[in-house]
Amino acid sequence: MSTCRWAGWLLAAMLLAGCSATGQHAVLLEAGNPSGSVAAARAPARLFVDAHAILILRHADIDPAAKARMGNQTPLLPRGQKRAEEVVTALADAGVTRIVTSTSLRTQDTAAPLAKALHITLEVPFGHGSEANGAGAMPKADEAETVFAYLAQTAKPSETILLVDHHSVIPTLMADFGFAQEPAFDDATEFDRVYVILPDAAHHTYHLLRLRYGGDWGALGK
Repeated sequence: MSTCRWAGWLLAAMLLAGCSATGQHAVLLEAGNPSGSVAAARAPARLFVDAHAILILRHADIDPAAKARMGNQTPLLPRGQKRAEEVVTALADAGVTRIVTSTSLRTQDTAAPLAKALHITLEVPFGHGSEANGAGAMPKADEAETVFAYLAQTAKPSETILLVDHHSVIPTLMADFGFAQEPAFDDATEFDRVYVILPDAAHHTYHLLRLRYGGDWGALGK
């Protein structure tokens, strides 16, 4: 991977990590990576996502009690709407060329501000939960595999892809990328985790940056 490419993505990482949900400077997640903030894993032999970069984040803040009632029509809370706008602050200059979400309202609403700012049409190729297979809920491992396969089959080396997905799917999806030790999300409180995956097509490996974003951007430097 070229020095120029690494420099560009480290700059994007700094933008993403500009502020945590508590208004303090964000820290890199260290779970499963005690030696530093950048990890590498070998890709599964069967598929490889040959993109310039893949960014993965969970949808923004919702009320879990509302989700129990409303399922995939659950809206973002006001603070979730603010966090969705902060995605624009973080990623408007990161070179995103595609934005992929599930059919859930909360993933689409999280991605919508950035899509509007970049004039990108959302891709909504897969459902979530009961919508994933039209009957009972699809097992999360199968749902994650569907997402991974879609990325692998459609990615191009020049593309930077943003994926907005669900807390129940992302850890298994990360395992499909070769990072099997990612911790589960706290469903009610954890909406700020970001994964930046940098594929190395020559070696069929991925480098990984673990970040957090969101909060009071105006508090930086105060």
